[in-house]
Amino acid sequence: MIDVFVQKGWKLVGHAQYVGASDAAFQKYAQPLNALAGEKFKIQGVVLVRVEQAQRIVAPSYRFYPDSTTEAGQIASAMKAYGVRSANQPGDISVA
Repeated sequence: MIDVFVQKGWKLVGHAQYVGASDAAFQKYAQPLNALAGEKFKIQGVVLVRVEQAQRIVAPSYRFYPDSTTEAGQIASAMKAYGVRSANQPGDISVA
């Protein structure tokens, strides 16, 4: 799981299980997600993950250039590379 803009994240190792809508346990896991998503997004399945190991991942620039690498700089560089801009304004979710 990596934040492509900040260029930091986690390597997670463990076991995963898919719980589909026809599974008896589905509502137990889907209910909190449905409360967040509302009617706009229909949840058809949930992936349960039991994490057994977690390892921090960072872009090499944080290690090679620790004095000049910042999250803000990484975000600006990634946004330029991916051709996107900030959605700070309501309704502003543009892609360049």
